[in-house]
Amino acid sequence: MIPLDSYVAAAARRTNGARSWGWSIGLAIALGILGAAFGGAFVSNYSGPNVDTISVVLAALAGFIVAGPILGGLIAWLRLSRMMVGVFLISLGWLLWTILTMSVVVLYHLITGHPLAESLSVVSALLEDSSPVGVLFKLVTFFGIWPAAWATVRLLHAQPFGTLFSPERRIRWGDFVLGFAMAGGFWLVTIVIGIAIIGAPARTELSIGAWAIALAPLAIMVFFQASAEELIFRGYILQQLAVRWRNPIIWGFLPAFLFGLAHYGNGAPLGVGWHYVVVTLLFGTTAAAMVWRTGSLAAAMGMHTGFNIFSLSIIGLEGILDGTQLFLYGVDKIELLFYADGISTFAVLLFVLSPLCPLRPRQAEPAAA
Repeated sequence: MIPLDSYVAAAARRTNGARSWGWSIGLAIALGILGAAFGGAFVSNYSGPNVDTISVVLAALAGFIVAGPILGGLIAWLRLSRMMVGVFLISLGWLLWTILTMSVVVLYHLITGHPLAESLSVVSALLEDSSPVGVLFKLVTFFGIWPAAWATVRLLHAQPFGTLFSPERRIRWGDFVLGFAMAGGFWLVTIVIGIAIIGAPARTELSIGAWAIALAPLAIMVFFQASAEELIFRGYILQQLAVRWRNPIIWGFLPAFLFGLAHYGNGAPLGVGWHYVVVTLLFGTTAAAMVWRTGSLAAAMGMHTGFNIFSLSIIGLEGILDGTQLFLYGVDKIELLFYADGISTFAVLLFVLSPLCPLRPRQAEPAAA
């Protein structure tokens, strides 16, 4: 048995193997409503002030048919309805937690005597703030993925939450440390290539004292943020696809592609949205290869956590979660740095797939009762 088999076995209890018509119909209706709303809004916004009601209704109907019976039917035929509902529930939990986090900030300022408009502007400023507080606030919003993922696998799939980490239902900290160490090498190679191609980064105005104070909470929050993303893409989605298909392009590359698309918005304001997609796609493929080699999520969690800690604390990119780094590369250098990042990420992928990689499968230990 290859390590991946034992990792995905726990997901087979209640998953995509059999069609669930209740979930399929519900998902098709929900997708149809979203499609109708999108179709109607698209015609209303882009057809000018003289758009007629019939055009809006026809566009909404077309959107409902495409997104509901067609897309929903395709998902049901592929037996992915339950997984798609799970992804929706995790995303909803993340959104609700983010709203709750923002509401707490607003409520605090209201209680302390600030007007509503000013309290709302504080949240907006935090989301745009290039400071340690702004970065930490953004990272806190990812915490909601953890309870949402727990509820989804427990209630929707009757699957123990710990099976997202390993067959023995716990984090393999040895693999986590190896992944973290590999991230250090990956990050160092990226910086060396970057310095060789475009020169050294500029020192930020952040003092060493403020940086040191922010480092410990930053590391903790990055662990939860990076691991939350791994729980979704290399944990939940990878398991659900691997139960149904054994082709690595489906269970490995497809989640990595979705992971890349999810990061498009990070680089889009700087004109490097698709560069960001390609680099994160390679990163996600590397993380999936780690799961394949070890039969657990820990190494991917360690690599993701390590890379984000190094990038958010030492050298980063101006305009992308900047505020906690000692050094930054300017926007004018960003495209070349992404090329360097892509080269080093591809090198790490080849290393993970090679016999030289220190990651090794281990015999799955029995889970605690």
